[in-house]
Amino acid sequence: MDVDKIIRIFEQSGHYQIPLHEFYRAVAYGDHEHYDPNSSPIANLFDLISVDKKEHFILPISLSILQATSNTDSNSGFIESDRLYDQLQKIGFIPRQIDQVISRSTRHKLIETDFSNLEDERDHLPKTMRITTIGAYHIQKLITQFTYVDTVIVDTPILSNEYRTQIIDAQNIKRRIKRAESFLSYLDECWEVLKGLSIHFNWVSTVQEIKKDIERIKNRIE
Repeated sequence: MDVDKIIRIFEQSGHYQIPLHEFYRAVAYGDHEHYDPNSSPIANLFDLISVDKKEHFILPISLSILQATSNTDSNSGFIESDRLYDQLQKIGFIPRQIDQVISRSTRHKLIETDFSNLEDERDHLPKTMRITTIGAYHIQKLITQFTYVDTVIVDTPILSNEYRTQIIDAQNIKRRIKRAESFLSYLDECWEVLKGLSIHFNWVSTVQEIKKDIERIKNRIE
């Protein structure tokens, strides 16, 4: 946070109301200059471990499946892990990718499992799981905001030489917006392989909300 600015405004007016985006950045970045997924309570929903463009969406899809199931099942929102694996494998993800996303979701407290110490080995995966309020907030609110996209861009592998040259470090707000727009175009391209499949997560409506937020910010700075 810009402490000097806060002190200056407080001395002039006697008060300072912290904007939501400043509060968010303080939480997401902590004491670091850049986003660090290992120390930040904010998860990167678009991270991946393999050279598979559709994997950018495996975490949002997983959380959306758990959320949809928690609204219909009576078992306190918990579902059997095999049901999640079955749905994700039907749209082309392999067990290794699913194992990793469950581990990452547990580490960031996006989901709750029937035990806390999740191991990498498949035999030790939990039998049941459910989405947490933190996980729901990530896919319902955070993912639709420019500030979130701007945060996780630097931590997201870009599997396209064309877009990789456009998504670079940027400080100026206008350059950050342009970088975010390139990132969204890249994700649009990655979504094509999932387009038309029956899945709970809808990237098309999500990206529309992000673009609305970007337009709102553009209008403010102009």
